[in-house]
Amino acid sequence: MVNRLKSPKGFVLLAVLWVTALLSMFALNYSTEARLKGLSVQVSRDLAQDRLLLLSALELGRHEYFLYLANKGVLEDKDFMEWITGRPLDLFHPRYEPRRVEVAGHPALVAVVSEAGRLNVNTISQPLLERILVACGVEPGRQTTIIVNSLLDWRDHDDLHRLDGAESDYYLGLDRPYHAKNSDLQSLQELLLVRGIEPELFHGTEDHPGLADFLNVSGQNLRMDINSASPQAFRLVEGLPDEVVQNIVAMRQDRPIADMDTVMEIVPQAFTSQFLDLFGIKEGQRAIIRAALVQEDETIGRWMELDVDALD
Repeated sequence: MVNRLKSPKGFVLLAVLWVTALLSMFALNYSTEARLKGLSVQVSRDLAQDRLLLLSALELGRHEYFLYLANKGVLEDKDFMEWITGRPLDLFHPRYEPRRVEVAGHPALVAVVSEAGRLNVNTISQPLLERILVACGVEPGRQTTIIVNSLLDWRDHDDLHRLDGAESDYYLGLDRPYHAKNSDLQSLQELLLVRGIEPELFHGTEDHPGLADFLNVSGQNLRMDINSASPQAFRLVEGLPDEVVQNIVAMRQDRPIADMDTVMEIVPQAFTSQFLDLFGIKEGQRAIIRAALVQEDETIGRWMELDVDALD
């Protein structure tokens, strides 16, 4: 009978293979974790850099706005001043369209918009609010009634329901309950808390403008300023030809529109009354500075806003 002794070399080889496999797994896990941490640090750094660039762009817009306030009269003689100096006069006068600028070598868009370019959501008339909702794609009828009356219930100081409106008992029944404010809105984003107002209605879509194109929470103007009103706002004049809107936008590029007579020369007579009911020339006490970074693929990043008081 032959004794078959197992060679210790086999155990050693097997142990080495297991240890090697375990070390490889540990190394792979460590490598993956290190790579993820590196990506996380890079993303955090990029976000911090973008925020700083946006803040710088806002400060640039703020500087340009006060420069405009100090030199408004110069724009009245823009052609003469450019002839004397031999260079273009480019003051950031309030207008809806943004300007392309460079911030620390990065392209950005900066817009200086007067608060008068939008209507105060706390004082707007009910019929005009309904027109704005329809312009934003809301079906006229019960849906507009729900939103208008819910907004009125949100602003008033009682807990009484309007027809299809909403008070605290409605909001407390939501998955994330909260109370109706029962006071004026202090931030336009509060609209997102009101029954019937979804992000698509607030921000707008490819097919429709949003409430943010028409409304703000300050100012007492009854009409929208012709220079700071969004092109979408001109759609409130039902049937206004596209070429008229394009011409108005072109008119305010180099200097502010100074009188409505100039505008009315290009607005067909059939729309005159409607147009003058909605638009005029008025600069508000406050301006909204908006800034966004232009990415490498020419897409626009998120917008950041800053409110500026002209009296500061």
